Amino acid sequence: MNLKVITFLSLCLGLFACSYDPCKKVVISFDLNQAYEQKMDFSDCNLGYVHYQNIRISGELKGTAYVGGFFKIVGKGHYDTLIRSDYYSDSYIFRYEPEGEVTGDLQFEVWLE
Repeated sequence: MNLKVITFLSLCLGLFACSYDPCKKVVISFDLNQAYEQKMDFSDCNLGYVHYQNIRISGELKGTAYVGGFFKIVGKGHYDTLIRSDYYSDSYIFRYEPEGEVTGDLQFEVWLE
């Protein structure tokens, strides 16, 4: 194959892989020492039948908190994890509840499959 064609296809694939996905929702920044709730609507994503929820958590965390009401997160520094579980709706309520004092700076990203 021509080197120009291979380079072009590689560039296109790279741009596609890094493109913005409107069906991945980023939770708005909030105070980690306060309970927080955010409603998210995924109905415009044409998901059909939803089977799973995914919550990507990354950043710095010191302390303990609950995400989604069920998932306990405990951090003593850098934190990076993906929570995946059964879920059956195209609307989602992100819930966060600290247990005691929590410090850090976290980013939460949610998507459904």
